[in-house]
Amino acid sequence: MKWDDTEETVLDMAKKLRTYADAVHGPTHARIAALETQMGELADKMEENHKNLREEIKEDILQISAVQGWKHPTICHGLIQAALDKGEALEHLRYINDIIVWGNTALEVFEKGEEIIQILLEAGFAIKQSKVKGPA
Repeated sequence: MKWDDTEETVLDMAKKLRTYADAVHGPTHARIAALETQMGELADKMEENHKNLREEIKEDILQISAVQGWKHPTICHGLIQAALDKGEALEHLRYINDIIVWGNTALEVFEKGEEIIQILLEAGFAIKQSKVKGPA
């Protein structure tokens, strides 16, 4: 059997249907892709703003807490640790309500202790002189 030149093959029909579908749905897919990109950018901006806001709140709480002198142990321990971490204190050990420093000489211990006290004072903490003990 010979095909007539005017008859379309199944492949030709499929190509026409695909072209039609692309023409109809192409702009929609492009708009969806553009919206997905915009939504992703907005989500990234929101996450960045949220992170910045958390950092600002954390800093504000640290400043307010230090100035008002809250006395709850858990809050104080966290604030002291944050201040020491931020001030890059030398090696030290926190044990309950004490901060312990060590060294090979009394002078080394004194210098480390002095640096830690300075970091805490700069962070707004009040330190009673009677609470500071020298080398054992």
